[in-house]
Amino acid sequence: TDAIAISVNAEALSKTYSVRKYADVILNGDYNDVTKDLVRSMLAYGGAAQTYFGYNTESLANAGIALTLPTPAGENTLASSGEISGLRFYGATLLCKEKTAVRLYFNGDIRGVSFSANGKALDAEEKDGRYYVDIAGIGPAQLGGNITLTATKDTQSFTVTYSPITYILRMYNKAESSAELKTLVQALYGYYQAAVAYTNASDEFVGEIIDEIDGPVIDF
Repeated sequence: TDAIAISVNAEALSKTYSVRKYADVILNGDYNDVTKDLVRSMLAYGGAAQTYFGYNTESLANAGIALTLPTPAGENTLASSGEISGLRFYGATLLCKEKTAVRLYFNGDIRGVSFSANGKALDAEEKDGRYYVDIAGIGPAQLGGNITLTATKDTQSFTVTYSPITYILRMYNKAESSAELKTLVQALYGYYQAAVAYTNASDEFVGEIIDEIDGPVIDF
């Protein structure tokens, strides 16, 4: 719901825009159900994220949107194999950024250890006495896929397989999880389901939907 202000040649335009305004164009327009379901699920995730992180909660993205959140379902895909002396997999979390990221934590000594996932080398960072690597850029329709991280040192190696859905399932079913966290992962799961349905509806795929706003069109 944040207002997006645009300036051209350092001069602010009079109108602002927002993701919610764009969503309302879709919801109130002549678009198919799979598209509207995706937009509703996106707004539900946005509102749940605002509530969980305490951000601009007086203007929630899903205000006035009726949607029943699904119960997360699926398989726990957490698995590991191999061994590197002095290094141990500790845990995982999700980062709710522009796109979802999986963060994997490790205990021990990472000197001489190389990390990679999906054919891409990753740098390890230190936090609170542990080390982590991030696998970023995961779109909503990709949350069900597995990520395999490989760590190597000399002749030793091990792999960790993890999925964002695994995190969603574990947090939703964890007794210690707050109501706000459970709602957040429920909404993220619903967003994933809607994104998959939208992507799979190839005969109805809309692609880019332009909200034609009255006013001059500026080509760059």
